[in-house]
Amino acid sequence: MKSTLLCLLVFAGAMAGGFFLRDRTSPAQVTTATPQIPKRPGAAGPADSWIAEALKEESADTITALVENHSSTRLPRMTLWLLDASTDEILDLWRTLDQRDELEMRTYDLILIHWTEHDPRGAIAAARESGIEGPAWWAWGRADPELAMETVLRESPQHAAMVLRSIGQFHIDIALRLMEKHPEALSHASIEGIGSGMRRDDPGQA
Repeated sequence: MKSTLLCLLVFAGAMAGGFFLRDRTSPAQVTTATPQIPKRPGAAGPADSWIAEALKEESADTITALVENHSSTRLPRMTLWLLDASTDEILDLWRTLDQRDELEMRTYDLILIHWTEHDPRGAIAAARESGIEGPAWWAWGRADPELAMETVLRESPQHAAMVLRSIGQFHIDIALRLMEKHPEALSHASIEGIGSGMRRDDPGQA
């Protein structure tokens, strides 16, 4: 649980700090640079001190409070809330944000990364209803690379490149094997993701 929280907190903070820059014309395509752990806005201590504090916290936010929070604390607070939220509550948050047209990419990536670890089918169905199915497959590729690739090829092959991209970013050894097994999943996006993983794994070799 704590490792998941740490990952989500770093992700939320990195996006809030601008460490993830993406081409909005191509969903879930993050830059190949590995983000540094950011400082909480206004923090004077070490960069990871606010993350250490958050590991001891529990969210007291409601869905309404999260949706109405438009400050720089929204993503970190949403991260804490997600850790104790049920899948039904996550769906309620998603639909509320969607109805308000506030499912911007930093928010939906954060939600989907957590959601696909617990209910990937529910996450994909909700994302499909919102017209952003690709990022849900990308998030599932991070959480369960083998099953995500097997499922996407069988059910939604048009999103196979997104899954392979994610696997390349987070599970490079698996991605290289799947790339040879499923060349039909290769695209600019997936190759870029694999290159990102190779550079992170061994900067001198990519």
